Amino acid sequence: MLRPQSNPHRTTTSLDGLWDFRIQREEDDASRWHAGFPGGRPVAVPASFNEQFTDYETFNHMGIAWYARRIAFPAVAAGRRVFLHFGAVNYRADVFLDGAQIGAHITGYTPFECDLGRASGGLLVVRVDCSLTPETVPQGGFDKAAIPGLTSPFHPSVNFDFFPYSGILRPATICSTSESALESLRIETDPCDGQARVRVIAGLRGAAGSLRFRVEETGEGGECRAGELMEFSMAAPRLWDVWQPNLYHLAVEVVAGGAVVDSYRQPFGVRRVEVAGDRILLNGRPVYLKGFGRHEDFPVIGRGLAEAVNVRDMELLRWIGGNSFRTAHYPPAEEMLDLADRLGVLVIAESPAVSMIPSAASTATLDLHCEAIREMIRRDANHPSVIAWCLANEAHSDQPQAVPYFESVFAAARAEDATRPMMIVMCRFPNEKCHDLCDIVGLNAYPGWYGGGAPLGETQAYFRKFLDDVRGLTGKPILMTEFGADAIAGLHSLPSSLWTEDYQSDLIQALIDVIREKGYIAGEHLWAFADFHTAQNHFRAYGNRKGLFTRDRQPKLAARTLRERWQES
Repeated sequence: MLRPQSNPHRTTTSLDGLWDFRIQREEDDASRWHAGFPGGRPVAVPASFNEQFTDYETFNHMGIAWYARRIAFPAVAAGRRVFLHFGAVNYRADVFLDGAQIGAHITGYTPFECDLGRASGGLLVVRVDCSLTPETVPQGGFDKAAIPGLTSPFHPSVNFDFFPYSGILRPATICSTSESALESLRIETDPCDGQARVRVIAGLRGAAGSLRFRVEETGEGGECRAGELMEFSMAAPRLWDVWQPNLYHLAVEVVAGGAVVDSYRQPFGVRRVEVAGDRILLNGRPVYLKGFGRHEDFPVIGRGLAEAVNVRDMELLRWIGGNSFRTAHYPPAEEMLDLADRLGVLVIAESPAVSMIPSAASTATLDLHCEAIREMIRRDANHPSVIAWCLANEAHSDQPQAVPYFESVFAAARAEDATRPMMIVMCRFPNEKCHDLCDIVGLNAYPGWYGGGAPLGETQAYFRKFLDDVRGLTGKPILMTEFGADAIAGLHSLPSSLWTEDYQSDLIQALIDVIREKGYIAGEHLWAFADFHTAQNHFRAYGNRKGLFTRDRQPKLAARTLRERWQES
């Protein structure tokens, strides 16, 4: 599936803006709402619906919600395909046009399409099911939050430590193409000895004669028949690197009956990612990752696409001296990866499988987990910024059932992409059972915070031994994927104490001192980039406050002290 693109052979019409919206209550008879529903109120798309309204019920809703709007577009000439493209609808979407179902999708963070046939308009209705069960990804529906160290339930009830924002999160678009059109495109590059081998795998829809490929910047390329693999060389390519975003653009044409019937323009970068010994190598050189786990979370819009926020976040990453982030805990909007490509920022792309419990998973859960990973990789594989795939975060990977479960997950991922390292993020040492599957061990640890308050010297001594123990068990390079402390902006104390900006800053400095002693650690990602909203619980002070920036993207003390350190090394 390709992203919408306007060019001489493709058209797009945005459906972003105001839609009608209504949540479904237990007492509602919604049996005919797929053909239209009464009592709707305006809601903005793309955005989560939760924070757009003022009532408790809508804010915390984890059931079914309905969206509707009328669409109209010109009658399409014969030989054209017209379809809807949704960037993401969370969690399950069922799509109807004038009462007839035209599509469905599940897992909430990857795109899907719905054919419009010969229609030229009508009433578009989207039924969004926000509920989670043991068979969804992520899972839900448990009596208590199954998060390590947490024993009391969240409100609303979720199995993870972030807010379950829902709705039409990313752009909705009407698209049209020729019936003979490019349907998928994978570009793989292998730089070596001053050249690069470029491998292009294209999927086509309909009958097509041939494909033409040309790198716009160099003129290199070639032609092949439909279904064939295309390979060519680039001489002396400019490599894509950290904060050095050398991008190329592949122009693709589909030729049928001697005429060009479709075209597409795809950016790409030439670079190589490897794991060698204890290091991650980018273009043959070690790169030490400095950055954060980052949620898509912002006031009012929730998890909705906000390109201005994306720009601000990458500006702050540059300001603080970082070079990377992890897309915790789901695939991000592809617009964010576009920005990372253009800037030269490294990204670890994560699947939506957070806090998975293999013992509570069925075959359907596993199948859905694997399909979510395949969809993520197919969408994001052409982004040079994506240097690794993270297949799960803080799963119950200490269970015996975890080994066969994650063997299947890793096999599905590696069958889809053999060019990038694979990892899962772990928090259950010394009982982890799946680290042998990983190329990189992602490690979440919060010494000095959960159960914290002890003198920092004691925390450092514990952390040194803990890291060495993990290394002894795994023998793999370790990426610190989470560490840190909550801090309420503006709260200070001398001496420093829990929840203050001072303690967050002091603890992070102390933990980085230990991390830098260990030659087997490939990078440090703090938790988190910015404060973010969570479901309600007594141990969360109006959300998770571990951000080095506030939710509205202003620096805390720790951000300024980390900036000094990161810009020195």
